[in-house]
Amino acid sequence: MKQYEAYKDSGIQWLGEIPSHWAALKLKHVCAITDGTHFSPATKSEGRIYITVSNVYDNKIHLENALRISEEDFQNLVRQGCQPKVGDVLLAKDGTVGRSAIVVDNDFVALSSLGILSPGKQITSSYLKYCLDSLFLQEQMNAAMAGSALRRITISKICEFIGLLPPLAEQEVIAAYLDQKVGKIDAILSEKEAMVEQLQQYRKSLISETVTRGLDPNVPMKDSGIDWIGQIPQHWSMVRLKYVSSLQSGSNLTSEQIEGTGEYPVFGGNGLRGYYHEYNTEGDRVLIGRQGALCGNINFASGKFWATEHAVVCHPIKQYNVIWLGSLLEIMNLNQYSIASAQPGLSVDRIKQLEIPLPPFEEQEKIGSLIEKKDSELKQTISELQSQIEDLKAYKSSVITEAVTGKVDLRDWKLGEVTA
Repeated sequence: MKQYEAYKDSGIQWLGEIPSHWAALKLKHVCAITDGTHFSPATKSEGRIYITVSNVYDNKIHLENALRISEEDFQNLVRQGCQPKVGDVLLAKDGTVGRSAIVVDNDFVALSSLGILSPGKQITSSYLKYCLDSLFLQEQMNAAMAGSALRRITISKICEFIGLLPPLAEQEVIAAYLDQKVGKIDAILSEKEAMVEQLQQYRKSLISETVTRGLDPNVPMKDSGIDWIGQIPQHWSMVRLKYVSSLQSGSNLTSEQIEGTGEYPVFGGNGLRGYYHEYNTEGDRVLIGRQGALCGNINFASGKFWATEHAVVCHPIKQYNVIWLGSLLEIMNLNQYSIASAQPGLSVDRIKQLEIPLPPFEEQEKIGSLIEKKDSELKQTISELQSQIEDLKAYKSSVITEAVTGKVDLRDWKLGEVTA
């Protein structure tokens, strides 16, 4: 697509040139910028809608699972300016910083995790929304974030962000162009994301079926006595995990001791973390994530390796196939046995007592072999789709960024016109 005839220096070193008739302005000069309430009202099972940053995603404001508050609290927050107007743009400023959405129905009030940007006469809601989505603004947000446990940007920082401002008529054309272009990209993204979800569900059902039912659909079955397992082959047994495998936490290895390269891999709760110059475990082993969000996460290690205290190592008491056991533990959702606290930890003693279906070793080998083959194929396909998704997201970002920074001249573009 063509460029503008003339550009000028924006006056901002990191920005460079912009179309000669555009302006580079701080957001506070084109928007009124506030946020939601800093007071958290008591929530109710019924009442008026009260949203947080978790309700803003996929470029929309999702009210279906929003919190509810009393009518009195709702009206108090309305008086405090916590109810956005139709046409305002909400910006996530705490946690998942940078997500935004235009308000089309304002029957709610907002928490302080959301910035409320009210466009002035110089800027349209749609154009402002695309500005916020652009790499140009997202980079400013990333640079302005503070906090460690919870990343956030302040209202004062948002006010200072630079936006590029073409004439209103041009803003409308740019927004219409992006509605069409981005809409097509989003449609492809949705298809590919749905394919990933379907493949992940198929993978889960395949593993569940094979480790609880076996590979022979004609074998006689019996009740396992465990609801989530249901029936198992008649010749299988139900045993407690502690009779199959000894579960032991890894060792205390400091981050300073873990190297980027080395002879022996070090595994934590989420897989490979680095290397160490010696090892303390050898063999084919299943590893279980032990702490935080990784409770119940399953990984595999083989050969000589080290496991940190963030992982639980499954040592064999009797002979078993590692892929079979790891796959079985994966579908058991071990995270449900974590002990709730500021830093959740897996209840290893509880897991040891869990009953599992135990096939003969020969069947374990066949099940493990099938899962390994199918899992490799599925993960490869999923990985390729996820790579395509990331490429599409990057392309979408570049399309938006080029349009709202004046890299392409869209003034002659007509609605419905096919673009490359």
